[in-house]
Amino acid sequence: MKPPWRPEKIRDRRGEPMGTSTCPFVVETDQGLAYLKAMGNPEGPSALACDLIGTRLASRLGLPVFDLAVLDLPRELCVPLGSGCVAEPGPALLARAVQGRTWDGTAEELATIGNPNAPAGLVVLDTWLRNRDRHMEHGDERICNERNVFLLTEGPADQLLAIDHTECLRFGRELTMRQLGIDMLYEERGYGLFPEFRAHVRRADVRAFVEAMVRVTSEEVAAVVGSVPREWLPADEVRKEIPGFCVRRAHRVAEWIEHWLESACSWQDTPNRGTST
Repeated sequence: MKPPWRPEKIRDRRGEPMGTSTCPFVVETDQGLAYLKAMGNPEGPSALACDLIGTRLASRLGLPVFDLAVLDLPRELCVPLGSGCVAEPGPALLARAVQGRTWDGTAEELATIGNPNAPAGLVVLDTWLRNRDRHMEHGDERICNERNVFLLTEGPADQLLAIDHTECLRFGRELTMRQLGIDMLYEERGYGLFPEFRAHVRRADVRAFVEAMVRVTSEEVAAVVGSVPREWLPADEVRKEIPGFCVRRAHRVAEWIEHWLESACSWQDTPNRGTST
């Protein structure tokens, strides 16, 4: 078993910011290289809060995720991020650099992964937390972001990781009470279901992840929210509302997600509410 990744210091910056929404850049820490997302990024500080919350909850469902850490970015390593934005000193979100690659977008590659239940897990997670930044089709709006499907290649078989959750809960805006309102709680839209996923999303896997989702307690979510730096999420009312919202939405999603996926994935097995198939 590998030792826990707990860096304590950022030593240097490597390369320029990447051209993605939060403009991460590579840094060297006392425990190796990491990708860093800083305050001052074009998506705002709540993107960091949502990424941390979404990643921790993905892990709680049993999905493999990047190792994360929160460290202060020193002023001397702050760099322009593009779009007129500049990295700000203070708490930054770091993800341990690993060997891997972006999914190639094919169903064939999914058939080779070592955790074949992961596509179902991503769909359950993204639908629960309303994460539109992997895959979404609603009316004329379509998002297909294959960069947010990552394959870890460090073991004997590639593992699909749940990554990049900056759009969880906030849905493209700063995270406010409005994004945690009744309409969002009752929304019956599915997220994360790439067309190529459909043949790999199995009923038994969906049920297992749904069962894990509804077992998440408000105390567990509150502990995750409590680990979010105040600079990323300063509003007390929002911090207090997130745990209850996540638990209530989990139970709402559990009521309809299997029915939606049964139709979307053209499952041919006969549903049996008492047992997994």
